[in-house]
Amino acid sequence: MNVRPLISLVALGLLSSLQQARADSFLYANGVVTTIQIPGVPSSQVYANGINNQGDIVGYFDDSRGAHGFLDDHGTFTTLNGPSQYGAGALGIDDNRNIVGWFFNPTPSYPYLYANGVYTILNQPLAQASGINNSDQIVGSGVSGSFLYVNGQYQTVTVPGASSTTAQSINNSGQIAGSFSDRAGTHGFINTGTNFVVLDLPGGAGTTSAFGINDAGQTVGWAVVNNVVEGFEYSAGAYTEIAFPGAMNIEPTGINNSGEVVGTYFPVAVAVPEPSSLLSLALGLILIGGLVAVSKSAP
Repeated sequence: MNVRPLISLVALGLLSSLQQARADSFLYANGVVTTIQIPGVPSSQVYANGINNQGDIVGYFDDSRGAHGFLDDHGTFTTLNGPSQYGAGALGIDDNRNIVGWFFNPTPSYPYLYANGVYTILNQPLAQASGINNSDQIVGSGVSGSFLYVNGQYQTVTVPGASSTTAQSINNSGQIAGSFSDRAGTHGFINTGTNFVVLDLPGGAGTTSAFGINDAGQTVGWAVVNNVVEGFEYSAGAYTEIAFPGAMNIEPTGINNSGEVVGTYFPVAVAVPEPSSLLSLALGLILIGGLVAVSKSAP
């Protein structure tokens, strides 16, 4: 691998342990869990990230050639390789099937918008686009912070008092969900447009991350409770655990207006990173994965 000078041994070790422990991606709908399986790809190499109101799911998968985005239309899969050959992932989708994500060119990573069969590159190096709504408002994050992209203009998304902010998703009312870090650890947030609602799962204060939000403001995420990753749905001030038989360490990442949830789970309890490192490493792990994909693809 040609990227050793850029990556610490600690980061490599953490990435390796997480990849080995990660199990399946899931769709959780009406109390029924369905494993997301791409033909020819081990389910442990599939990562679901977003879902729209038609039930279309986006994410990415790994194979011998690197990372690839995908669109899952109720079991029919389309591979999304981005505007280059060096690795890509899909993170968010709206009801018009416009998709956002990240790709490598070959380095660094850039966000993209995929609409009507055309990729548009967003000029935010070392970043990813993670959420989009039906008004084509896009949120994302990178080394320069988090952003809201509207009509060709970038706005900064920052939680007051935070040392770092990661915007993950945006609903059709323009509400943004994500996570931020401060001296107390990691917390989820909802930016309602007029104020920030801080999310700390009871028992998981300082380790809470929020990811997907639907038009009702229902938000999904996860936190570490008693050394186990616990998935949750937040709605109107109340938290509901997302759990199903045979699964532990559930990490929900997307929710639609029907309450259908996608994410990833582990089959058994595994060690988790220190809370203060969860948010700061999220983008870094994606970048490392892409750099590995680049090294595999390079002649």
